Amino acid sequence: MNHQARERLEAAARRFLDAKPWSAVGDEYLFGLHDRVNDRFGCVSVMGGAGLEFGLTVNLGAAGFELLQRLLDSQID
Repeated sequence: MNHQARERLEAAARRFLDAKPWSAVGDEYLFGLHDRVNDRFGCVSVMGGAGLEFGLTVNLGAAGFELLQRLLDSQID
C-alpha cells in the first residue's frame, strides 16, 4: 500500500470511529450499496455493538451477501 493510500485509509478510520455508527445500528442491520459506475452491488454491516471491536464489512454480490448472512447466523466464524 502506498503512503497516500495509507493516509486516506487512516483518515477514513478516524472518521468512522468519530461517527460511532454502531450506536445507531446493530450488527444484524444490513443495508445495500449500488456502485452505478461499475454496476456492482454490495451488502454492508456495521460492527461494534459490543464495544470491543469496530469495523465495517462490505460484501460484494450475492455470494458476499450469503457469506455475511451465514456469519451473522453463526453458521461460520
